[in-house]
Amino acid sequence: MTRNYLAIVMAAVLALAVPAGAADKLAGMSGMSGMADESFASAKSAEIEIMRVRMGTNPSPSAMSALMDAENALRQFRQAPAGKKDATRSQLEAAMANLDLEISAQPPNY
Repeated sequence: MTRNYLAIVMAAVLALAVPAGAADKLAGMSGMSGMADESFASAKSAEIEIMRVRMGTNPSPSAMSALMDAENALRQFRQAPAGKKDATRSQLEAAMANLDLEISAQPPNY
């Protein structure tokens, strides 16, 4: 029992200590792809919320459309089976880049 408890504690410490980029590199070695995918999705969700705040100061129809595309791509990434995660990850990255461009292209409203 002590050995199992120690293993669980070590796994929890490792999970909290490994940043998302390192988790992606370790995913192939240790079978942590699910954890790496979830940390990637959480990071992208936070980025979408930051973009939403940026849009609040300078709304535009094209940026709103790009925001909806990014949210849809994030949802598809989370629902994708393991074999299709790479393709949906690329789509999510493209949607995020498009959203950033749309928000940045608008002149600020003063």
